[in-house]
Amino acid sequence: MEYKFSETHKLNDKFRGIFGISFKDFYDGLMSVASNHLCIDIIKFDDWLHEKHGNYEDSGQSMEELIREKYGEKGVKLIEDLM
Repeated sequence: MEYKFSETHKLNDKFRGIFGISFKDFYDGLMSVASNHLCIDIIKFDDWLHEKHGNYEDSGQSMEELIREKYGEKGVKLIEDLM
């Protein structure tokens, strides 16, 4: 599902409900404008995951696996929708 600019508030509420932080911290303005829907800066999000959960790659986990373990399928789906 692609989120339209008019759905920013709805997306932010959903993102905060799953990850406990605002989507605005990870908003990728350039890609969002270029693709005409809201996009995540996956590098910033990955940096935040590392701050919160450590270097999960050292234990053999991918970002998707970590998100699934810590935030569930809804978290995985939301990040996929924003990429």
